Amino acid sequence: MTAAPRTSIPFAEHLAVARELVGDQQVLSQGRCVDLLLDLYNEAPAAARAPIESLLGSIRRQTAVVGDDVRALLDELSVEVEMAALFDDAEAVAGA
Repeated sequence: MTAAPRTSIPFAEHLAVARELVGDQQVLSQGRCVDLLLDLYNEAPAAARAPIESLLGSIRRQTAVVGDDVRALLDELSVEVEMAALFDDAEAVAGA
């Protein structure tokens, strides 16, 4: 059984907040990036956790993170969440 998200705010809103924080920055500090990713991880549905874990692992020993890498992850997470929602909708229709 997977743990439920900590808040009732949809994950898509957490992604929007993360996008605002990253903005158009070319470089982010590793510490700030880790904080952002861990916040997302805590709220993420199971399908979205693997990409977050991957980026966390790759920046572990860096002092700075390329902003484009974080934006690419946020784009990937958006697609994951949309696909999961479509799958859930399809299952609901099939089960009805």
